[in-house]
Amino acid sequence: MPADGATATPDGKSDLQKQIDQTLKEVKPNEMVDEPTRTAVRPNDPRTKAGGAGGANTPPPDGGTTSSAPIDHAANCRSFGKQGDWGQAAMACASATAANPGDGALLAWHGMALYNTGKKGDAASKLNAARKAGGMPSEAYKVLGHIARDNGDVAGAKGYYQQYLSSNPSDKAAIEAEISKLDGN
Repeated sequence: MPADGATATPDGKSDLQKQIDQTLKEVKPNEMVDEPTRTAVRPNDPRTKAGGAGGANTPPPDGGTTSSAPIDHAANCRSFGKQGDWGQAAMACASATAANPGDGALLAWHGMALYNTGKKGDAASKLNAARKAGGMPSEAYKVLGHIARDNGDVAGAKGYYQQYLSSNPSDKAAIEAEISKLDGN
């Protein structure tokens, strides 16, 4: 009898194991074709140049089994950020912005990743650089608003929040409530 207490069938599999096998057969592959493949990164990964795809195809020095394909840090920066994996996003964005220091969108994603990993001072620096470079996504203005609010800069926070609201975000009501709180209402 199987250890889980289920009855065994003539093929030696428990009822539970057959249910698991059936469930696994029914699972459909991820159909998000437009999402790039994300690869976890380490600082100074030897498989890539700092900015993205095209690095040396050498295996990791620790002899690990990770892929030797080049890593596109810029794509990972955005993808990990969109998924909310801010630690991985911060590492990927650091590599991507090192190679592309004038890319406003990458700087903004790096700033948002830093903010969400608790590095607010560094985040403000990256986000301000992104603003100057141009191409900053609207979500970054919300983060700048949070930083300004946390630093007691009410006017700055309200200004950044208003810029964010101009993109008609899904969390519009929450940001309007935040502005109302800043106004003392």
